Amino acid sequence: MEVHHYMYFLRIVSKDYDFLEEVMTMMYSPLHFYCFVIDSRATPKFERLVRTLGECILNIIVPRGTYNTSTAHGTFVALNACYIGMEKFPWKHSIITEENEMPIHSIHYIADNARRLGDAARIGRVTISEEHARILGKDLSKASKRDQEYIKRAVCTWLTSRRFPLTLPRSFQPVLFRFLAQQDFENCEPLSPTFDKNVALDVCHTERFDQRGNCIVGMEDYDESTLQFNTLYETKGSERNLPSVFQEVEVPLRESRPVLRSWHHSVRERVRLPSHLQERLRRRVLHLTMT
Repeated sequence: MEVHHYMYFLRIVSKDYDFLEEVMTMMYSPLHFYCFVIDSRATPKFERLVRTLGECILNIIVPRGTYNTSTAHGTFVALNACYIGMEKFPWKHSIITEENEMPIHSIHYIADNARRLGDAARIGRVTISEEHARILGKDLSKASKRDQEYIKRAVCTWLTSRRFPLTLPRSFQPVLFRFLAQQDFENCEPLSPTFDKNVALDVCHTERFDQRGNCIVGMEDYDESTLQFNTLYETKGSERNLPSVFQEVEVPLRESRPVLRSWHHSVRERVRLPSHLQERLRRRVLHLTMT
């Protein structure tokens, strides 16, 4: 079990150094990293104080120069300056917040929430799941037009209000920022109810949807290798009394039970269940394999 989940917090700042110090008092931890990008509108005194803060505390980064963040392009150029040179440090997720945002959760809660996300990302209130991120690939410009439009609108919505932070896993951050550098956000369109209903990430390969827009996947849609795979997952407690996790075990499977052969496809190793649900799951698996 991972003890520490290192985070990287980014924020563009331009004024009110006392507020900045108050936020740092609430959020600071020697385990995490912090970056403050100075806006070109900042006064010389404010800039001097922020740079002094970065010189005094090792895990606070203040990029050189100031940045014009009055445009979307300038905003992402400024934020990207925080990532330059951070490749050698062990942060797992980065969180981009607005300048005047006061943290309402503890630093431990934020880090634990990011750890649970895994390789999923959150753009404001839009969540890009791990599966979606894998399907999108390493080059978003090669993704389908619907995917690109969805990502662009999600970012545009965030730029419009910035009410919720960006939570980006390390694997997805460079992919997203390369894509954003190629886009024009000056006259972008945010997400709308009509767009959300009729267009979604292009991850439904069956092209069949229910009335709520959920993708419908049947047994006939699984590939042959998945159906022939003969392993399942059951819960097994850790020797150190850590939270139980799904572990792979061999079980006899009947040809008349294809649902069992593909059930492992929807289970993730990071899933954790309370002990009473583990027992119910174990009994259910035994019942299905014996009948």
